[in-house]
Amino acid sequence: MIKIFLFNPKKIYLFLRAYQNIILAVIFALLLGLNVLIFYQYVYSVVEKQPEIQIKKTAVNREILQKILSEVAERRETLSRALKTEYPDPFK
Repeated sequence: MIKIFLFNPKKIYLFLRAYQNIILAVIFALLLGLNVLIFYQYVYSVVEKQPEIQIKKTAVNREILQKILSEVAERRETLSRALKTEYPDPFK
C-alpha cells in the first residue's frame, strides 16, 4: 500500500518541537486577549452602567420598630425555654 502524505510528518514534528514554546506563548496570548474582551463586554460595561448603590437614610416608624423588637424578645424567650426543656431520647 502506498502512503501519500500532503505534508511530511517528520518535518511537521521537527517544526513543532523547535517552535513549541513560541506556539504555546501565542496560544496563551490569544486566550488572554479573549478573556480581556469577554471581561470588557460583560463585566466592565455592567459595572460602568450601574454605579455603586448608595444607601439613603430612611425615617423609622417607632411603633413598628417597637413591635418588631417585642416580637424578637418574645422569640428569644421562647427559644430559651425550648432549649432548657429536657426531652427524652427517642432512640433509647
